[in-house]
Amino acid sequence: MRVEAELTTPNIAGLLWRTADAAPGHPAVDERGKTTDYLSLQGRAGAIATALLAAGLRPYDRVGIFLDSGADAVAATIPAKSSIGEEH
Repeated sequence: MRVEAELTTPNIAGLLWRTADAAPGHPAVDERGKTTDYLSLQGRAGAIATALLAAGLRPYDRVGIFLDSGADAVAATIPAKSSIGEEH
């Protein structure tokens, strides 16, 4: 795993993209025995970012997230914590 690259990543979305590239099948989230790997988490985060952009949100707009903990909540925070739609 490329630890040095991950430590210098400017945002959480960049970290996810780099980790998904380096270790796509590794577990990212474990919710009560159901594991989501980094590649799947990346896909969920991308789909959420696309939906937010389609709904009219723009980079740095504020969003609220109301979800139980788990892979969907983690995936939802990725576009919310980064510039939605920026290149990774």
